[in-house]
Amino acid sequence: MVKKNIIANFLGSAWMGLMALAFIPSYISLMGSEAFALIGLFIALANLLSALDFGISPTLNRELAACSVNHAVEKMRNTLRTFEVVYFIIILLVIAGLVGASSYVAESWLQNNQLSTKTVAQSLQLMAVVIALHLLTNFYSAGLAGLQYQIQVNTVNAVMATLRYAAIVPLMHTVSASPVFFFIWQLLIGLLHLLTIMLIIWRKIPASTHRPVFQKDIIHAVWKFSAGVSIISIMGLVLVQLDRIFLSHWLSLETFGYYSVASIIAMSIAPRIASPFFAALYPRLTQYFKQGEEDKSIALYHNGCFMLALILIPLSLFIALYAQELLWLWTSDHKTVNNAASTLTLLALGCLFHGMMYIPYALQLAHARIKIALYLNIISLCIAVPLMLILYTNHGANGVAFTWFILNAFSTLIGVFMIHRHLLKGEYKKWLLYDNGPVFIIALLPAVAARLLFYDISLIGLLLILCMMFFLPVVLISTSRSRLVKIFQGHFSL
Repeated sequence: MVKKNIIANFLGSAWMGLMALAFIPSYISLMGSEAFALIGLFIALANLLSALDFGISPTLNRELAACSVNHAVEKMRNTLRTFEVVYFIIILLVIAGLVGASSYVAESWLQNNQLSTKTVAQSLQLMAVVIALHLLTNFYSAGLAGLQYQIQVNTVNAVMATLRYAAIVPLMHTVSASPVFFFIWQLLIGLLHLLTIMLIIWRKIPASTHRPVFQKDIIHAVWKFSAGVSIISIMGLVLVQLDRIFLSHWLSLETFGYYSVASIIAMSIAPRIASPFFAALYPRLTQYFKQGEEDKSIALYHNGCFMLALILIPLSLFIALYAQELLWLWTSDHKTVNNAASTLTLLALGCLFHGMMYIPYALQLAHARIKIALYLNIISLCIAVPLMLILYTNHGANGVAFTWFILNAFSTLIGVFMIHRHLLKGEYKKWLLYDNGPVFIIALLPAVAARLLFYDISLIGLLLILCMMFFLPVVLISTSRSRLVKIFQGHFSL
């Protein structure tokens, strides 16, 4: 079941990522860089405001996974209805707040040169509704994931992603290429997506003779866990979006558009690879923890980390080392390449470390022990703001991207050590030297060698390098893994 869910999640996430990335050159060509910057702002806001979930979605996932172990149908139905009521109240507040702030953001925050203030304000108002729909859809999707119906979720997500990103292109050619039209289309597809997921989850929960009801006791039982997850999510999302929050004000919309291109690529690769593993492993780790099956939990954890490393590390390193070539092949625009390549390298490396934290974080949630993630986010946030200001002053947008890389590297290496120390004692060396280290070294060697030996690399050459980066770790890992671990242990006295 876990392997099927990982495959389903990965394919669904990969397809959504492909849809999101494939048509960006068309959006830029049809809308212009300033209008495209609004799409970058929309993505940043959607990710940032997902913190307003207040930990309800992961809590719903955990509670429904636990209820499914005991076949507690009534509690399952009442839990969904209780969280559903709370969530609808949150959504109404989100819409009201964003719509109310749209005029100020359009007039005073964004440095707009070409688009009218009215167009920007209308786009922001539509964004508010679309983001609210996304939040609700993610809420119901988390519930379905907890019930292990992840294949159905990903099938619907893939269809909706195709409608959201691909179907809009011919309409922009024939109807309108304005950002307002783009967000109207996003609103319509978002509404269809929400209604479909909502219908599925209520049909998948077993029927009962009693109607589901709102219960305060359910909130009282989980509010501490939910509040802790909420605080972590808010700080984590602020850290993830902090660069775009500042740069949307500091940079012109055109320059911010180029940064958004690099950011969208980086955020569409590593997180989309790691998220399927998180979604599949989190409910299963929760079930193992509830059942006291520690050996199964440890085995699943390390297998998941290793499988994630085999995909995440080669692809992230490839994008980081060959950002310039990839941007040129993708956009055929010298200005985009010159303005976004170095930023993409830094963001891709930062996202690599960010993606490596997904499964260790799932382990924390499964054990309901989240203090480590909380403390890490507090420390990172305290460091991020002054460091970002200093590096932006001296190095511009690339200084901000470098801050993102440094913070994620620090959080991952220190954070995972602390997680293993408290939850899986003695397993950190295995995570570092078995699950990730060998894959990193073997994938890096052909990429660096080709980068140093060849100045101009064709599309075929890039594909060969990428294949080598994926193929070599899979082939060599079984024979070289133990040898590499011994070398590391001897060199670092581990």
